[in-house]
Amino acid sequence: MKKSRERALSLGLGAFLEANRSQTSLVAVIDPATGTTVQTFRASTDESAYSAAIKKAQSMIKP
Repeated sequence: MKKSRERALSLGLGAFLEANRSQTSLVAVIDPATGTTVQTFRASTDESAYSAAIKKAQSMIKP
């Protein structure tokens, strides 16, 4: 867990990790420019939902 915490901190995701570290099967799509969570999934296997969330995050990134 120490390496995970260090990695999350280096990516600016320390608060997200602390708030969600007990969640299993959690996937979050995060806007890298703002750190805003676009969408979270828990135990989802819906590939189209993941793709839609990633496309939404990509559209939020300003060139």
